[in-house]
This record gives sequence, structure tokens and C-alpha cells, in this order.
Amino acid sequence: NTEAFDAYYSVPAKGDYAYMVSGSGGEGGSDLIRVPLSRQQAPDPVALLTGLISDKKTGLPSGAQIIYTDMETGETGTARADADGFYQLIVPLGSRYEIEVMADGYIASTFEVDLRRGGTYEEMERNVRIEPEPEGSILTTLYFDTGRIRIQEESQSELDLVLTMLKRHPELRISLHGHADIVGSYSRNYELSVNRARMVRAYLVARNISPRRISVIGYANYFPYARNNSALGRSLNRRVDVHVLPFD
Repeated sequence: NTEAFDAYYSVPAKGDYAYMVSGSGGEGGSDLIRVPLSRQQAPDPVALLTGLISDKKTGLPSGAQIIYTDMETGETGTARADADGFYQLIVPLGSRYEIEVMADGYIASTFEVDLRRGGTYEEMERNVRIEPEPEGSILTTLYFDTGRIRIQEESQSELDLVLTMLKRHPELRISLHGHADIVGSYSRNYELSVNRARMVRAYLVARNISPRRISVIGYANYFPYARNNSALGRSLNRRVDVHVLPFD
């Protein structure tokens, strides 16, 4: 650094140059300085994945939550599409990734990206069209204790009513939407939300309900029913919503 104001050191995803602003010299008072990086100085190679997320029926852009999982290590990360549906992810090269796109009111869309071929830097574009969920209604909501995937005793009677209804109406299909409160890491909350919904499905399947009639999705803590700033609010967010889907 110089005696002047030197700041905002930045290295883009490609990793070939570093940039900074320097207040030393320059007619405008500050200069943008670009410094080439050697292979030893450059950060670990990454891939930049970008694209647009849109409604499959209308073609309009859709904001969505993106979850990416390293299929080798199990590590997860998140990103969010902006109001225009644009998203970007930066992930290390050398592994395979499962990319899941989720938005409230839409069927989750999942695809895989294979980056095991390595290299120094890569850019990929992947547009995603997400399909709206069939219109249906919430039949009931099942609640859970903090960090648990088994329903509370108070919700058992509600779950048994769902079982009875499915047995009486074999044409009926449901969708289980798992949720979590804001306590804990994102990856933990995502795991909780999915496993809560899976546990409910397992209960129904064990009692002779076809798994083809039950879809499952986890939303982590991204679609709370209540604010997470109180114990009561958090308790209402640890839930599985049972959606009744319309007949085909």
C-alpha cells in the first residue's frame, strides 16, 4: 500500500487479475489499478453458473431460492434470484453439484452440473423454467419441536385424520411442505424441513398409502408462517403443511 487511500481489493471469479482503488497519483484523484496474478497467486479455480428463472406457463421471470449441494462432500450453499429472475452461483471446480430451485407456489426443479473435468475457470449458463403447483388447499398443519423430525403429540390426531381421508378417497393426492424456524444453520434447517415431510410420508406409506400419491418438498426457513422473533412465532414455523392437490 501507499500512504494514500488504497482499498477495495477485489479478485473476480476468473482469478486472472486483482483490482484495487488507489488514491496515489492520477489526475482524477483516484486510480483503478489492475494487477495480473500468477497461477500460484490466483485463488482456487471456480465455475460461474448463471441463468434466468421463469414461470413455465407464463414465461415471466420468477424470484426463487437456489440450493446447491456438492455431491462428493455433501456441503451446501444458497443463492437467490433477483426480481428479474437472474441468478449466479460461484462453485469450486472438480466436483458434481445438485442444483435445486425452489419458490413458494412452484414445484421444485432439480438439475445436476458436472465440473469434475477441472480446468482454471469456466462459465456456464443454465436457464430454469419452474412449473406452478396445481391449485389446491392446505388441509392441515403438523407441528414439531425444535430440532426434531417427529411430530408433536398434539398433531398426531391431525395426521391420523389425513390417513383416514386418504384411505376413504383413493383418488386423492397430497403434497407435504416441510418448514423450519430460523434457529441454526441454513443446511441444518433445510435438512430438517425435508426430513419432517419425509417422516410424515413414511408414516402414511407404512399404513398402506401409495407413495405415488404423496409428494415432498422442504423449504428450510424461507417461507415462515409467523415472525421468528418470539418463541411462539418460531413454534408456528416448525411445521409441515399438508396440501390437497386437485384431481387429474
